[in-house]
Amino acid sequence: MLPESYARQKIKKYGCTIHSATGILNWMGRLKGSISDTYNEIWNNSNVELHDNGGEDWLYGGAYLEDVKNYFNSYFASLGIKTRAFIDSDVTFDEVVRHIGSNYSGEKAPFSMSIWVEGDDGHTITVISYLKTSSKNYVVIYNGWWLDENDCQVDENGIKANVNNNTSYLSVRYIDFDDLKNRSNVSTEGMMFKDVQSANIKEANTQYSSGNNIELACYVPNGTKYVFFPTWSVGGNGTDVVWHSGNIQYGNVASVSVDLNTYNKASGYYATDIYAYDGNMNQLACYGTVLNDINSNISNVKTSNKTIKGYKLTCNLPTGTARVAFPTWSNVNNQDDLIWYNGQINNNNGNLQGEITIDVANHKNDGGLYITHIYAYDKYNKLIANDVNGRADITDRKQITDAKITNVTSSSYRVSCKVPTGTSYVLFPTWTSYNASDDIIWYNAALSGDTAYLTINKSKHNNETGVYNTHIYAFNSKGDILNSATTSVTIK
Repeated sequence: MLPESYARQKIKKYGCTIHSATGILNWMGRLKGSISDTYNEIWNNSNVELHDNGGEDWLYGGAYLEDVKNYFNSYFASLGIKTRAFIDSDVTFDEVVRHIGSNYSGEKAPFSMSIWVEGDDGHTITVISYLKTSSKNYVVIYNGWWLDENDCQVDENGIKANVNNNTSYLSVRYIDFDDLKNRSNVSTEGMMFKDVQSANIKEANTQYSSGNNIELACYVPNGTKYVFFPTWSVGGNGTDVVWHSGNIQYGNVASVSVDLNTYNKASGYYATDIYAYDGNMNQLACYGTVLNDINSNISNVKTSNKTIKGYKLTCNLPTGTARVAFPTWSNVNNQDDLIWYNGQINNNNGNLQGEITIDVANHKNDGGLYITHIYAYDKYNKLIANDVNGRADITDRKQITDAKITNVTSSSYRVSCKVPTGTSYVLFPTWTSYNASDDIIWYNAALSGDTAYLTINKSKHNNETGVYNTHIYAFNSKGDILNSATTSVTIK
């Protein structure tokens, strides 16, 4: 579709009906020469009535759909194709649905619709789609004209009446079609199409890509019987090109899955062109080029946040990874503690990163060497790549060691110790010997690396003097006691 500014500035003409018609021929790939050539030819063959343009250096005029229809049919006949335009004098929403859905048109195709207001002027728009909500029927149109005060207003369904995104689709809008048709002073007329056979391939795009395959889809011209997707790795300079045969559904929807094993699953850019042929292998249309940047490997494997409790492992994942598994075991007793973890996948602007945190409590609280492998799978649960380089060395300590009391004053003292492998939290129950354990408090110790510590304040224990007892209990994340120790000190 064409922005109205292009017509005014480049062609020096603007007529809404001509504007819509030129955009539709461009969509069909049936321009007669350039956009300007086509615009001028339709203008010259449509009995355009000129209007006052306020002295600007471009012509402003109107034409009837009937004239444009006649030009279209003469032009289509000269091309030797079956496509024909027809006038629908009272467009209904069901007809919109059938036309856009290709029941009328043969291909999913836009059409021109003139909206006439009694006692006023009319305007021709291009219907490009439709939208049904629970309460309303919308036609999605390319307005082909300036925006107005209604732009960006949102109705109760959250639909923007007009959408301004500063692109060539500046005038894409949603019209409440039922409201339009219920107005007694408004009438609609459409130039629709039968047996559309475009000369181009449209909406070619990548549906899904992974280190295993690239899935592409597009709309091909009506009458296409064969479609091919020649694909090559850009790094191979075209020497590894393979013509992949695609599938055609619903008459016009073509798709293919390109198996990257054909290219040894090399990482890098892949290029794909598209060719559509009829039943006699006459080329109907071609399209080039769809590019895909594929990473087929696991890389940048890193271990971080290593503590007495465990470690975190991260890596860069292949394109299209839908699931990542991290089988992990300690080097003690071979793989008797093997666990296959499903990791987290983080998407950083299209770059996928896998992440897992290993808790040694799941591995018998073993210390020493831990091994983590990585397996990346696509959305079909098919393996893309694996890596065997995940390693972490965890301190091997079975008991609490170095338990000691320091920094003793008349009002406080500090307890610290080294904790066993797997420790997740440490409790320091503390009481004075006076009146047994009537003042016992179970403190949560601070844990830094493999060291637990806490300052015990006399004020928390009735400011009593004498012997203070602090026991130490180390627990893993499952709540199992790993080890215990006792300490005491005299506070005067």
